[in-house]
Amino acid sequence: MAQLADTLRSLRAEEQLRLNREQEAREAERQARETERQARETERQTREAEREAERLARDAEQRRWNKERGEIARKQGKLVEDIVAPSIPRVVADVFGLGDEDPLDRFAIREQRSANGQRREFDAVAAWPGHFLINETKSELRPGDVPVFIEMLRGARQFFPEYRDRKLVGALASLYLAPSLVRYVERQGIIVMGLGDDLMEAKNSPGFRPTEF
Repeated sequence: MAQLADTLRSLRAEEQLRLNREQEAREAERQARETERQARETERQTREAEREAERLARDAEQRRWNKERGEIARKQGKLVEDIVAPSIPRVVADVFGLGDEDPLDRFAIREQRSANGQRREFDAVAAWPGHFLINETKSELRPGDVPVFIEMLRGARQFFPEYRDRKLVGALASLYLAPSLVRYVERQGIIVMGLGDDLMEAKNSPGFRPTEF
């Protein structure tokens, strides 16, 4: 009987050991699944955080770009008003050989005009007997701006019917102009205005005559 009892105890112990091992295996498997689930959740949260960081970065970049564009527009307006506009009567007088006194019978900055369902704003418009001038001012003038400006001049008369009997000329102004760019603009028949001893001055060659559009 004692031997039978010992055998039963041994069998129960082995069974309990087996059950403990199975339970440990199930627990280990459960923990592994939980660890994998947590890893996936961490990865998901990381991706979401990265997407949110990218979105915030894009928003910040957009705000910075909007601010820069606003600052450029503000500086552009000040450039026209404070530097270019006061110089236009003198530049006109120099280029066309007019008298020392203000030759203009009309001058306006940021002139808004409508024609045929279109609306345009012109940086500066000047008129004197026989001629009128349209100025466009660039914070940085590039060669590609020139043909665009010329194309605009060719269609500009419709916006100024009161000057239909006057000859239209164009002027491009910028603070910094490379000599090669000045020569290029001049070859297109456009007045070039850049910084000089007295605010802005015409950078064209002596005797230059602008193209009439």
